[in-house]
Amino acid sequence: MTATESTPAPPSRRWPRSLIVVAIGVWFLGIAVGLSLIWRYEGTPGLTLVAPRDWPTASTLVRHSGRPTVVMFVHPHCTCSRASLTELRELLEQLGTRLDAYIVFLKPAGTDDEWEYTGLWQSASAIPALVSVVDRDGSEAARFGVQTSGDVRMYDADGALAYSGGITAARGHVGDNAGLRGLVAALEGRGKLDTRQPVFGCSFRDADARGRDGP
Repeated sequence: MTATESTPAPPSRRWPRSLIVVAIGVWFLGIAVGLSLIWRYEGTPGLTLVAPRDWPTASTLVRHSGRPTVVMFVHPHCTCSRASLTELRELLEQLGTRLDAYIVFLKPAGTDDEWEYTGLWQSASAIPALVSVVDRDGSEAARFGVQTSGDVRMYDADGALAYSGGITAARGHVGDNAGLRGLVAALEGRGKLDTRQPVFGCSFRDADARGRDGP
């Protein structure tokens, strides 16, 4: 081989066009399936129970006669409930002087001392019109018939149930929805919503939701 001669380059390897088309199709199918699972999860409500028709007399939460009371129950590690808290904050900014409002944080038995003090707790504590409460062993949630984070109970000035359910349209979604409209209507005395509205959040049966929804 002379100095001017060179080794010929190996022939380029080309994938058959049909194989490329199949690979692209499989890729798009995987994306579609993944998005479908996400949308299904976000749109699947949690368990809702029948709320007591009158304010539970055994509750340690203080209800002032003559004022409506709103109570939201949350799992402190449920990221879905950030949207519920956002909706509650905006509602209190408009109507907070007309009512009493509590946010009750689940604390299951056997959890660490600081388990409930998450970013959700910090955000709730920054809302002046909202009182944050620790629910040890889930006793308050049981009294109000709550099993899902983000569930809301509203009792009117006489202590009668006026609203029960969630205030978001899906998990982690902020925006106008039937539940929020129903709660506002009940607070403004424009009627009571007797049917239970869907609640989108983590189950209280999960001792620790961080494995699914993040810290």
